[in-house]
Amino acid sequence: MTIKPMLMRLQSAFGQESLTTQVLLQPGLDSFANAKRDRNFTNLVIGYNGSVNSQTALDFALWMAHQTRLATRKQVTVHVVYVLDQPLALPVASQPTPLCPDFQTSLGATATLTRPDTELAAGRRLDQADQILWQARCLAHEWRGALEAHLGFGDVSTELRRVVELEQADLLIVGCRLPKHSLVQRLTSQFPCPVLGIPVEL
Repeated sequence: MTIKPMLMRLQSAFGQESLTTQVLLQPGLDSFANAKRDRNFTNLVIGYNGSVNSQTALDFALWMAHQTRLATRKQVTVHVVYVLDQPLALPVASQPTPLCPDFQTSLGATATLTRPDTELAAGRRLDQADQILWQARCLAHEWRGALEAHLGFGDVSTELRRVVELEQADLLIVGCRLPKHSLVQRLTSQFPCPVLGIPVEL
């Protein structure tokens, strides 16, 4: 799927002629472009950490998903990715029960065991991750679209790339405003799909 129509719809809705150039942080390789063109579904991945900027990025992702569904009748899934930068002391099987009944989280890299005295802190961090992903799910509820949450461990850029490749995403959306942002720089120009940020003027 080409992202140009999606960006043009976004630009038209906000009435800003320069919006496309503002939000496109990296064009990406889009190595699955030919296969994506004939698919009856679209996957959008967003890096989310609960910050104001990432909430703005999530709003953009949900709006684009909604408009794409209306314009193309395709199934559009938004994949929200939250990354814990350190291994946890808890085994994957002991993760807390999410607060939303229909909330599903897929785990990235396997959680590793650390010293027993860190289990309490790790449990708190996992609870925090669960709350943040639950928040994203609840923000998406009004759009009545498909949303999947992914919990990763380790480097943010590595985990974002992992989910993008796993889901063969059409684009990645992050809460960054400039191509010089450290996260965007770590994604490299060889990223599998285009990377969008949030407009500088917002």
